[in-house]
Amino acid sequence: MEELYQNHQSNFNFIGVFPNFISKEKDIQSFKENYGISFPTKTDYFKTLTNQFNVTVTPEVIVYDELKREVLYQGRIDDEFFAIGKRKQVVGSHDLSNALNGIVAGIPFNKKTTPIGCFINFEDLIKK
Repeated sequence: MEELYQNHQSNFNFIGVFPNFISKEKDIQSFKENYGISFPTKTDYFKTLTNQFNVTVTPEVIVYDELKREVLYQGRIDDEFFAIGKRKQVVGSHDLSNALNGIVAGIPFNKKTTPIGCFINFEDLIKK
């Protein structure tokens, strides 16, 4: 993600969203330091964005055009994971990169892919 951010920050605003109650600012900062992330992040404690875009797993990415109010891409970053905790040795499809490049160049790309990740807990909303 950091590489994509560095390559595309002039064309897109990147925001990393943490959709849970347990992600505190110090933990997010630690995560950013551990993974070398320099783009902005925010929490989505009440899952407002998560629900707006029907996100159910993490990681899942959304490329959203605010002017048109349109999702341009939704899904996985790439096909590195083929099941939870199971990685391919070679990444074959760079879906988010293809989408960002396609948007900038005006060329076709796959607009929706199925992300593989941990399910987002919605039970904490029910308890509130």
